[in-house]
Order: sequence, then structure tokens, then C-alpha cells
Amino acid sequence: MNCGRCHHSDEAHEEGPSMTGSGRCSLPGCTCRVFEEPFAALDEM
Repeated sequence: MNCGRCHHSDEAHEEGPSMTGSGRCSLPGCTCRVFEEPFAALDEM
């Protein structure tokens, strides 16, 4: 699944403090600080 903010995969994001979310994107140059699930895309399916 890709992040709703930066569109990088969830594997590119570091482990977050909670069980449900991931931390900032680990790819160089990306400013995304939190993995955001694309709920809008899931609702349209």
C-alpha cells in the first residue's frame, strides 16, 4: 500500500510509535513525516 501523502510504499516508512501507524519516510529527499493511509481511494472501490 502506498502513502496518501508522498505515495511511497509503506515499506519505505520507518516503524512508528503506535501499532496502527508508521513514522516518517526513509527515502532521501522526502519530507513526509507520517504514513497516511489512502482512505479515500479505499472508499471508492
